[in-house]
Amino acid sequence: MMRDFYSIVDIAYEGGRLSADEIAVLLKAEGLEQAALFAAADLIRRDVVGDGVHLRALIEISNDCMRNCLYCGLRKGNTQLQRYCMTADEIVDAAAVAIERGYGSIVLQSGEGTGLSIDLLGDVIVRIKSIANVAITLSIGEHSKKDFQILKDAGADRFLMRHETADDVLYSKIHPGDSLSNRLRNIKILKGLDYQIGAGMMVGIPGQTIHSLAKDVLLLRDLEVDMAGIGPFIANPQTPFGREKNGSLALTLNCLAVTRLVVR
Repeated sequence: MMRDFYSIVDIAYEGGRLSADEIAVLLKAEGLEQAALFAAADLIRRDVVGDGVHLRALIEISNDCMRNCLYCGLRKGNTQLQRYCMTADEIVDAAAVAIERGYGSIVLQSGEGTGLSIDLLGDVIVRIKSIANVAITLSIGEHSKKDFQILKDAGADRFLMRHETADDVLYSKIHPGDSLSNRLRNIKILKGLDYQIGAGMMVGIPGQTIHSLAKDVLLLRDLEVDMAGIGPFIANPQTPFGREKNGSLALTLNCLAVTRLVVR
C-alpha cells in the first residue's frame, strides 16, 4: 500500500529508504506539498553543510568535443561553434588569478577531448598545486583508468561526470555511440582511485519520465556521490533538440529537494 505524501517526507527526513514509486510521488509535489518538501530538504541542508556558500572558480579550458550528444552545443557536429583550446600557460595563469582572489577550489572543464594531452594536463595540475594547495575538480569526460590515475597522481581531487539519465535506453538515444553502462563503469573506476566524485541528471530531457527521474535519484544514492549536479534541460538551437521544450524549473527544484533527502 502506497504511503501518503507527508508520511513519505517524514520517512525520508528520518533517513528511511524510499522506493522509486515513493520518490516519484515526491517529485510531483505542488503547492502545500511542495512547501513541506522544501522545508524538510532545507533542514537536512543546514544539518549537513550549514548556511555557508562555497565558491569554485570554473575554468572552461576547451570547447572541443569528440561526442555528438543530441542536447549539447559543444557536440562535434555543431559547425556553427567557434572552437578554442587554452594553452597550458593560459590555464595556469587563470588559476593563479582565481587563487589570488581567494578561491580555494578550481574546476577545469572541457568537452570530451580537450586538445591537451593527459600528460600535459597532469603537468598543469602540478603547476597549479605548486601555487597553492587548492582543491582541483576535473570535468573532462570519459578516459582510461590509466589516464585517470595520471591525473590523480598529479594532484586532482575530484571528478564531475554527470550520468544525465539513469534510463539506459534514453541514455543511448541522446548519446549516440555510448551507453549508460560505460558511463557508470567510468564513475566506479574514479571511485576506486579515491576521487571525490560527482554525478547528476538533466531534468526535462525529451522522452524522460517522472519514474526515470526517480531512478536518477536512486542511482545518486547507490553511487554514494560526493557532489550531485542537477539542472534543467535548456534547448540549444544549434542541436537536434533545438526546438524542444525547456525543462521545468519547478520539477528541477523538486529533484534537488528530493535528492537532499535521499542522498546523504
